[in-house]
Amino acid sequence: ATTVCTLRFGDGSTTCPPQAVDAWAPVTLTVVPDGASTFLAWSGACAAATGTSCTITLGQAASAGVTVVPRPVALTVAPVTGTTGTGRVSYGDGGACTLTPTSATGLCSRTLGVGTTVVLTATPDAGNVFDGWTGACAAADGPVCTITIPNGTPPVLGARFLAQRTVEVAPSNTVGGARVVSTPAGIDCTVQGSTRTGACAAPFLVGAAVTLVATPDSATTVDGWTGACTASGGNPCVVTVAAGI
Repeated sequence: ATTVCTLRFGDGSTTCPPQAVDAWAPVTLTVVPDGASTFLAWSGACAAATGTSCTITLGQAASAGVTVVPRPVALTVAPVTGTTGTGRVSYGDGGACTLTPTSATGLCSRTLGVGTTVVLTATPDAGNVFDGWTGACAAADGPVCTITIPNGTPPVLGARFLAQRTVEVAPSNTVGGARVVSTPAGIDCTVQGSTRTGACAAPFLVGAAVTLVATPDSATTVDGWTGACTASGGNPCVVTVAAGI
């Protein structure tokens, strides 16, 4: 007769009651790990067995144990749809995955034991900003994410990096002066003839619409824009920040 019993490594519970067998009759025990587990070793009356099956001949009461451990789980760092920037995700114990809007290169997949704690740090490339985590790290606040490898669904995560470009107000070599202010905030520049003072350049996210308003001084009127605002039909000028601006 065949008796099937189940052991769970999490809480040590079992459905394996003691079994009565004929003295000196061979008894074969076979371990069949579930999909999330790996057989490691026998103990007790089966300690000498080397495979997943153990056959013992009993002359007296005996017990056998089995050690089953969780299978290693893959941790994956993946690109995030809708991002515009680049950066890298580094592991606390070494190695990193480089992310672009469409690719992940480097150490972007690791197989780790269940219960392993992993510390990940997101670092944007120059001209980019970090904008949060996705997936298994979505709840992390800031550029550092700490996760514990679960016994279940393999964790997948991503870091959002957004590209920035600098918008600059330049003097136009004309007579007169004006103050140019941006929305979103960043630029507050006073232009007077061929000179300028104040915050005349600032980074903005690629894809952002930046509104520039020129307020002339009392002796001046705004007669148009140059550069990226040349096509503007008046004041203000709205610039959509592009990757190549």
